[in-house]
Amino acid sequence: IEGGWDVMTPRHIKLLKRARDTGDYLIVGVHNDELVASKSISRGNFPIMDLHERVLSVMGCRHVGDVLLDAPWTVSSDVIKALRISVVVKGTRYFDDKEDEEDGRYSVSQSLIPHLSLFHL
Repeated sequence: IEGGWDVMTPRHIKLLKRARDTGDYLIVGVHNDELVASKSISRGNFPIMDLHERVLSVMGCRHVGDVLLDAPWTVSSDVIKALRISVVVKGTRYFDDKEDEEDGRYSVSQSLIPHLSLFHL
Protein backbone atom coordinates (compact mmCIF):
# COMPACT_ATOMS: atom_id res chain seq x y z
CA ILE A 1 0.00 0.00 0.00
CA GLU A 2 1.28 3.48 -0.75
CA GLY A 3 0.27 7.05 -0.06
CA GLY A 4 1.16 10.41 1.38
CA TRP A 5 0.52 9.39 5.01
CA ASP A 6 0.33 13.00 6.16
CA VAL A 7 -0.80 13.33 9.79
CA MET A 8 -1.58 9.73 10.79
CA THR A 9 -5.00 9.10 12.31
CA PRO A 10 -6.71 6.03 13.83
CA ARG A 11 -8.30 5.46 10.42
CA HIS A 12 -4.85 5.12 8.87
CA ILE A 13 -3.87 2.58 11.55
CA LYS A 14 -7.03 0.54 10.86
CA LEU A 15 -6.28 0.63 7.14
CA LEU A 16 -2.70 -0.51 7.70
CA LYS A 17 -3.91 -3.35 9.94
CA ARG A 18 -6.37 -4.49 7.28
CA ALA A 19 -3.64 -4.28 4.65
CA ARG A 20 -1.27 -6.30 6.86
CA ASP A 21 -3.97 -8.93 7.39
CA THR A 22 -4.00 -9.62 3.63
CA GLY A 23 -0.50 -11.09 3.63
CA ASP A 24 2.61 -12.04 5.55
CA TYR A 25 4.56 -8.78 5.44
CA LEU A 26 3.43 -5.21 4.78
CA ILE A 27 5.59 -2.79 2.82
CA VAL A 28 4.20 0.76 2.86
CA GLY A 29 5.22 3.26 0.21
CA VAL A 30 5.47 6.92 1.22
CA HIS A 31 5.36 9.48 -1.60
CA ASN A 32 7.76 12.44 -1.60
CA ASP A 33 6.68 15.96 -0.63
CA GLU A 34 6.44 17.26 -4.19
CA LEU A 35 4.18 14.42 -5.30
CA VAL A 36 1.88 14.79 -2.29
CA ALA A 37 1.62 18.55 -2.89
CA SER A 38 0.92 18.14 -6.61
CA LYS A 39 -1.78 15.50 -6.10
CA SER A 40 -3.53 17.13 -3.12
CA ILE A 41 -7.21 17.94 -3.71
CA SER A 42 -7.06 21.08 -1.59
CA ARG A 43 -3.94 22.49 -3.29
CA GLY A 44 -3.17 23.92 0.14
CA ASN A 45 -0.02 23.65 2.21
CA PHE A 46 0.35 19.91 1.91
CA PRO A 47 2.04 17.88 3.05
CA ILE A 48 1.98 19.23 6.60
CA MET A 49 4.72 16.83 7.70
CA ASP A 50 7.86 16.42 5.59
CA LEU A 51 8.83 13.09 4.04
CA HIS A 52 11.04 11.98 6.91
CA GLU A 53 8.39 12.80 9.54
CA ARG A 54 5.78 10.86 7.55
CA VAL A 55 8.13 7.89 7.14
CA LEU A 56 8.80 7.82 10.89
CA SER A 57 5.05 7.93 11.59
CA VAL A 58 4.43 4.97 9.29
CA MET A 59 7.41 3.04 10.64
CA GLY A 60 6.03 3.52 14.16
CA CYS A 61 2.94 1.49 13.31
CA ARG A 62 3.23 -2.11 14.52
CA HIS A 63 1.44 -3.45 11.43
CA VAL A 64 4.14 -2.13 9.07
CA GLY A 65 7.05 -4.39 8.17
CA ASP A 66 9.02 -1.93 6.06
CA VAL A 67 8.72 1.44 4.34
CA LEU A 68 9.57 2.36 0.76
CA LEU A 69 10.88 5.91 0.96
CA ASP A 70 9.92 8.15 -1.99
CA ALA A 71 7.54 5.54 -3.44
CA PRO A 72 6.82 5.95 -7.13
CA TRP A 73 3.36 7.05 -8.27
CA THR A 74 3.19 4.16 -10.75
CA VAL A 75 3.76 0.63 -9.49
CA SER A 76 6.17 -0.83 -12.04
CA SER A 77 7.30 -4.39 -12.71
CA ASP A 78 10.77 -3.41 -11.43
CA VAL A 79 9.34 -2.39 -8.04
CA ILE A 80 7.28 -5.58 -7.86
CA LYS A 81 10.31 -7.76 -8.64
CA ALA A 82 12.77 -5.89 -6.42
CA LEU A 83 10.47 -5.96 -3.37
CA ARG A 84 8.97 -9.39 -4.17
CA ILE A 85 5.44 -8.01 -3.92
CA SER A 86 2.66 -10.59 -4.25
CA VAL A 87 -0.39 -8.34 -3.76
CA VAL A 88 -0.89 -4.59 -4.24
CA VAL A 89 -3.29 -3.09 -1.70
CA LYS A 90 -4.95 0.19 -2.62
CA GLY A 91 -6.59 2.47 -0.09
CA THR A 92 -8.89 5.45 -0.41
CA ARG A 93 -7.43 8.30 -2.43
CA TYR A 94 -7.38 11.80 -1.07
CA PHE A 95 -5.61 13.01 -4.17
CA ASP A 96 -6.93 14.93 -7.14
CA ASP A 97 -6.82 12.06 -9.61
CA LYS A 98 -8.40 11.77 -12.96
CA GLU A 99 -9.89 8.33 -13.52
CA ASP A 100 -7.65 7.72 -16.56
CA GLU A 101 -4.54 8.48 -14.52
CA GLU A 102 -5.70 6.17 -11.73
CA ASP A 103 -6.25 3.33 -14.19
CA GLY A 104 -2.88 3.93 -15.86
CA ARG A 105 -0.81 3.98 -12.70
CA TYR A 106 -1.74 0.39 -11.87
CA SER A 107 -1.98 -1.02 -15.41
CA VAL A 108 1.42 -2.78 -15.35
CA SER A 109 1.06 -4.16 -11.84
CA GLN A 110 -2.52 -5.35 -12.46
CA SER A 111 -1.29 -7.46 -15.35
CA LEU A 112 1.27 -9.16 -13.07
CA ILE A 113 -0.26 -9.66 -9.59
CA PRO A 114 -3.59 -9.39 -7.73
CA HIS A 115 -4.87 -6.05 -6.41
CA LEU A 116 -7.11 -5.45 -3.41
CA SER A 117 -8.94 -2.18 -2.68
CA LEU A 118 -9.57 -1.24 0.95
CA PHE A 119 -11.45 1.78 2.21
CA HIS A 120 -11.02 3.77 5.39
CA LEU A 121 -13.54 2.76 8.04
